[in-house]
Amino acid sequence: MGALSRLVATSTTVAATAAVIVVGPFAAPASADGFSNKECHGPSYVQRQQLVSAHRAVTLTHLEGFSMPPTSSHRVTKSTQRQTVLRAAVRLSASASASIGFKIIGKAEARLDMELRAMGEHTAKSAVKITDRIANKTRHNVTFAFYKGATKAYGRWKSSSCKSRYDRGGDYRGTYVYWRYGRWSSYEFADSGAVRCGAGTQNISPAAKQALRRVCG
Repeated sequence: MGALSRLVATSTTVAATAAVIVVGPFAAPASADGFSNKECHGPSYVQRQQLVSAHRAVTLTHLEGFSMPPTSSHRVTKSTQRQTVLRAAVRLSASASASIGFKIIGKAEARLDMELRAMGEHTAKSAVKITDRIANKTRHNVTFAFYKGATKAYGRWKSSSCKSRYDRGGDYRGTYVYWRYGRWSSYEFADSGAVRCGAGTQNISPAAKQALRRVCG
C-alpha cells in the first residue's frame, strides 16, 4: 500500500454510528424523562411513541486513494478500505417492547422520505471492491478517490406511559402521563464510485465531494 493509501486508510474517520434506540434521560432539562400534567388511567392507557427530530448526513463507509497513470476511459476495480461501520439495531430497556424500535424507524422513514435499514443490518466491516469507469487524460500520474458512502439518519424520540406519582413524603398523588426520551439512528445506502483529484466538484454527489476532500485535501 502506498503512502497516500496508508494516509487515507488511517486518517481520522467519523465514528461508527450504531442505529440504536436508547431508552434513557438526556442531559438537557428540556429533554429529561419526567411526568406531564396530564392525568391518565393505567389499565386503559395506550402507550404512544413520537418522533422528536430527524436529521441526515452523508458518511463515507469506505475510502481509498490510488495513483493512476495516464489512461483512456475504461472500467477499473479497486479494493477500498473500510472507514466506518453503520449499524441498524435496537436496544431498549428490559421492560420495553422491541416493536417500539420498529415504530420509531418507520416514523423516521416517513419524515425523511428514506428507506432506512432494519434492525441487525450493518454496512460492510471489511474492504469492498469498487468499480467505476475512469479516465486520466493528463500526461502524468493522478490520484483517484474510490469511495462508498451512506446517508446516516439520526434524531430523538419520546415514548409515553401511565405511571403513579408520589410526593417527596411518599404520598400518592395520582396517575399521570410519563414521557421517556431517547435517540435513534439508522442509515440508507447512497452511492459509490471513483473521482479524480483536480477534476472539480461540479455535478458530483455529496459523498464524492467528501471523498475528494479527504483524499486530495
